[in-house]
Amino acid sequence: MVLQYSHSSYNLTGNEQAALLKLNAGDDRAEVYGLRLIACTKYGNAEAARFLLAHGADINCQDKYGMTALHYAAATSYRPCIRLLTSFNECSYLLQDYKGRYASELAYEWGKDYVVGELLTKKQARQAYAQGVPAFVKA
Repeated sequence: MVLQYSHSSYNLTGNEQAALLKLNAGDDRAEVYGLRLIACTKYGNAEAARFLLAHGADINCQDKYGMTALHYAAATSYRPCIRLLTSFNECSYLLQDYKGRYASELAYEWGKDYVVGELLTKKQARQAYAQGVPAFVKA
């Protein structure tokens, strides 16, 4: 279930919370919640994304296209989701999608949000420096 509310002040009901947390036998909780996090971010639902992160969603989970929640937030320029995701130290700015694009590139290319693009580029460079790896590598 993906909640398609774009109001950042929207409070989730008990049924919506239960639907977001529902697992089938044998499911990897972090991965399932991570994919739901991606879906919530696609639709700009920052409140549901916050709820999933609080319950163990993998913030760096990649979908079948190699995109993370940050990639989708950057591509759609939904700032409440970007603000939420970048507030976590675990968020990786160095992950690329299957076309070799970083989230910072999608902010420029698709989101047309140059301020977010600059923010993500700087965070990417800082993270790469801290890890001792190149900031920009083309796949």
